[in-house]
Amino acid sequence: MFAFRVNPKIEDRSRYLASTGYALDQTQKPGIEDGFNTWYHTKLNIVRVEYVETYREINSAGAPLKVQIITTRDAPIETILNGFYTTSLINIISWNKPYSIFPDTMINERKRYQLRSLDEYFGSLLAKDSRRDWTALEMAWEEDRRKLRSIETPCRRIGDSLSWKLSLDPTGVITGIPEIMLDYSCFEILKNDERYEDEEEQIQNPHDLIRAKAFISCILKYEFTFSRARSY
Repeated sequence: MFAFRVNPKIEDRSRYLASTGYALDQTQKPGIEDGFNTWYHTKLNIVRVEYVETYREINSAGAPLKVQIITTRDAPIETILNGFYTTSLINIISWNKPYSIFPDTMINERKRYQLRSLDEYFGSLLAKDSRRDWTALEMAWEEDRRKLRSIETPCRRIGDSLSWKLSLDPTGVITGIPEIMLDYSCFEILKNDERYEDEEEQIQNPHDLIRAKAFISCILKYEFTFSRARSY
């Protein structure tokens, strides 16, 4: 699953996927009252989704691989941090470096922790994950919290020492935004550790919650994220 800001070059990515054996399966555009609008806007707090394209692998011997491209008006980093529903989905690839934001949960433990309250839709997604040998948990168990620093540290930034990072060979790649702008994009992790019934009589279960707000520097002319937390 990839998130991109609206850009004419998005068509280049589509052509690349087609050249590597993927075909466009469907395109979803948010309506005013349809289910797609409800999920992407209400559930994910993404208020400016343009469309989502789903590509499926052609001529696959087994289960076909799937690639989803989410195109938004907001910065992709803002969409990823505020939008996705488990820790295993919070991964970023820039023009020169991939980042895994919660590596100690995903790589070492093969556990994914909820970033949204469980409902019928998310329940079906988590059930699918369990069939892929993932352990889905609401929050970290008490005995695990000390060793899961990535999700137990309330004030974080994308490029901090808790993220897993790898430098890519940029040969032949068009330079993107300066690395420092992504490395120092900040976010906070909140604990919603109560179980209660909301105003719509929906049961809200305990889960972690990521918050990040976009900010554009008038001096640097680039966009990054920050949070209400005071230190990082």
